[in-house]
Amino acid sequence: MSRDRDNYEHRLQQLKGKTFQRCLATNSVKFLFHHDNSYIWIDPPWRLTQNGQELTSSDECPIHTEANYKEQFKSWCDHFNPLNTSSLVDYRFDWDESLILEAEEGYELETEACKYDDPDSWYDHWYVELKT
Repeated sequence: MSRDRDNYEHRLQQLKGKTFQRCLATNSVKFLFHHDNSYIWIDPPWRLTQNGQELTSSDECPIHTEANYKEQFKSWCDHFNPLNTSSLVDYRFDWDESLILEAEEGYELETEACKYDDPDSWYDHWYVELKT
């Protein structure tokens, strides 16, 4: 079992079935649960799918120095509109301990497990903060 799973699975279980709003901070994603202001924070790399079809990923987020950045960023953010308000239907850990968060209507956000033995991976790609 990964350190991520060890540290956060009990917290994920408490958020299952709860309603959240999505927030985007460039290519980081936050699911904010208004019942108590708990949240799941996801840093890159991640990918968003619906019913198995990839819609976008953290790599596709426009860079702020690009021409027409505001329009490109808005267009990229539109992929998340169905998650403006949704609920955490379920979560699971894949064979490699990557986390998959399942929202309503077949939307899934998948992020890699942290590689704690990799010196370039010095922070958690995702974490859960409970405000209970």
